[in-house]
Amino acid sequence: MIEKMKHYTFLVYHGKYDDFLEKLRDVGVLHVTQRDITDEQSQDLQDRLLLQEKIGKVLAHLETLL
Repeated sequence: MIEKMKHYTFLVYHGKYDDFLEKLRDVGVLHVTQRDITDEQSQDLQDRLLLQEKIGKVLAHLETLL
């Protein structure tokens, strides 16, 4: 029986990449590709991570006010 494949994108720290792939293999993932990102994409990702960190700090501060 042929089933439609689902597509997922993961951002994985390079030091954990091999372990991550091994765990995917353990759960039966059949096809994994690696993509290099451009400097622009890298900067965008860094900006988003910084924004996420700032939002987390704001939320933590707001929780102290409740």
